[in-house]
Amino acid sequence: MMLEEKISNEFQRYFLSMMATSKDNIFAHSNEIETKKQIKKELYTFVETLDSEQKELLSVQNNLIESVYRFETDLPKRAEPVLYQDILKDWLKSIMV
Repeated sequence: MMLEEKISNEFQRYFLSMMATSKDNIFAHSNEIETKKQIKKELYTFVETLDSEQKELLSVQNNLIESVYRFETDLPKRAEPVLYQDILKDWLKSIMV
């Protein structure tokens, strides 16, 4: 399975599981849903910049979107906006250790 397919399938499973819950739960998690949608979009662009070793590493990781989401939410809040591509580079460094 290609990395893009993996990302798409992960998001689809997540999105469908959220849509299977109550409207109140969907509204309560709307920011998370939108953030993960953005992460999915950014991951598509990011994987195009990776070498084969990095792609292989990501292909065996579980739940890439959730991993990036947790990494991002654990970052200290900054006054200036941070580019997702920079977050993704830092995330990749953290899992390649």
